[in-house]
Amino acid sequence: APTQLITEIDSSERNIRSAIRRFAPRGIVSVVFYLPVLMLILSMVLPEAASTSEADRCPAGTHCIAADNCTACVPCRNGTYQNASTNVTSCLPCMAGTYQNDTGGQSCLPCSPGSHAGGRGSASCELCLPGSFAANSSLRACTECLAGSVCGEHGCEQCLRCGAGTVSSVDRVQCVACGPGSTPAEDASRCMLCTPGTYCADRCTQCHTCHAGSVQSD
Repeated sequence: APTQLITEIDSSERNIRSAIRRFAPRGIVSVVFYLPVLMLILSMVLPEAASTSEADRCPAGTHCIAADNCTACVPCRNGTYQNASTNVTSCLPCMAGTYQNDTGGQSCLPCSPGSHAGGRGSASCELCLPGSFAANSSLRACTECLAGSVCGEHGCEQCLRCGAGTVSSVDRVQCVACGPGSTPAEDASRCMLCTPGTYCADRCTQCHTCHAGSVQSD
C-alpha cells in the first residue's frame, strides 16, 4: 500500500506538470482555468491512497496476523499491549512492575502497593510473601522486612516494628519474646544473654545489675 501511494502521487504530479507544459504556450489564462480541475483530480486520488494505507494498519490493542497481511487483526494477548495503530505482527510486553490481565490491551497497569511483577509480559501481579513488603506501586520485587520488624501475612505494604522485649524471627514473620536472662540486641534482630553480674527476669529491654550480696543465678 505505501508503494502504491507513492506511485499514485508521482503519477498525479507528472500529469499536472504535463498539463501545465501543454497549456503554458496558450497563456496564463489556460493554466488558471485548468489548474482547479487538475487539483480536483489530485484530491480524489490522494484520499483513496491514504485510506488504502490506513486499511493496512491494525488499531490499538491489536496486531497484524502476518507481516504481509493486515486485513485480519488479532487482539493483544494477556501481558502485552499496543497503544497505537500499527502494521507489526506482535504486541509489546508489559514492563516489570506492570501487568495486563485482559486481551486487547492498549496499555499496562501498575502493580499496587503490596504486590509486584518481576518479569516482562506479566498478566497479573503477585502479592508480597509474609516477611516482605512493597510500599510503592509498579515494583518488580518486594523487600524483606528489616531486622526488628515483621509482616505475618501476604500483601504487606509496610512491616511492623517488634514491641519491647521482643525480636524478629529469622523469616521476619513474627516477633519472639526474649527469655529470662536475655534482652534484645540494639537492632532487635536477636536476643543476647545478660553479662555476668546482671540479670533479667522476662521480656526485659535491658539487663539489671545484681544487688549487693546477691549473685546471678544460672
